[in-house]
Amino acid sequence: MASQLSSLFFQFIFISVFAFATTLAKVPANETFEFINEGEFGDRIIEYDASYRVIRNDVYTFYTYPFRLCFYNTTPDAYIFAMRAGIPNDESLMRWVWDANRNDPVHENATLKFGEDGNFVLADADGRVVWQTNTANKGVTGIRLLPNGNLVLFDKNGKFIWQSFDYPTDTLLVGQSVKINGRNKLVSRKSDMDGSDGPYSLILDHNGFIMYLNNLGQQLIYGGWPTKDFADIVTFAAEPEDVNKTNTPYELVLSLTHLQAQPSTSPAGNGRRLLQVRPIGGGSTINLNKVNYNGTYSFLRLGSDGNLRAFTYFPQRVT
Repeated sequence: MASQLSSLFFQFIFISVFAFATTLAKVPANETFEFINEGEFGDRIIEYDASYRVIRNDVYTFYTYPFRLCFYNTTPDAYIFAMRAGIPNDESLMRWVWDANRNDPVHENATLKFGEDGNFVLADADGRVVWQTNTANKGVTGIRLLPNGNLVLFDKNGKFIWQSFDYPTDTLLVGQSVKINGRNKLVSRKSDMDGSDGPYSLILDHNGFIMYLNNLGQQLIYGGWPTKDFADIVTFAAEPEDVNKTNTPYELVLSLTHLQAQPSTSPAGNGRRLLQVRPIGGGSTINLNKVNYNGTYSFLRLGSDGNLRAFTYFPQRVT
């Protein structure tokens, strides 16, 4: 009995100390913010012919070349909190690569708030919470937009508590993945004007990495890699052809990761591939295309027409 009481006492002390430490880890007051969706629109020509507002304040610009956070709309008074990518003075290439709330747009005077508790919250003008990171009181001390386009909330040790890379919509940036044990799919937009979930999806599961068309509730396979135990994680990557050279072509690839040994599959039957691509690197990488310059600023998108396309920016065009 005494031993049980002692064990319970130490468990209580541990929980209390942990809770106290978490409570102490807060976002500094001068790094919190509340951005109101109001004011003038930007003047660049943007994908989907959208109107947009840049998100920035005295503390954060939320711009890390070539990525920037914005509110945008394709129909009046229906805004999506999103990330765009593009090269300055090359306006036709400004594209949207991540959306937070595309199925639930907000209105004028909606707020985007990062508070001392570490939660990042998008609320509509009436106060209704539309989207959040659910990171309140989890030790978050800061927020940052990284050079690879990953928006992260981190703790005092730099550990990511939340990251946008874990929540792809229709696009994968270089280094971003879909995972069987996590967000396992890309979903297309309905159209250029309607950013809500469309009928096409690219889903990773134990049956493969498969492209589906939702036809009146019936999932029809129309492409992809229907190979059993294809991978546990599929990552979009840009790999230099020669790591020892500065000006070297880059391969745009899908990198496949298995978290445990998988049984081999026959090249016939389930091993067939519906897209015309070639496996390289001993089958752990699938080549999509090659560009004759640094392909770091590239992304893979499932379009509203169901096509899977790779886009890339030519970095030397920066001014």
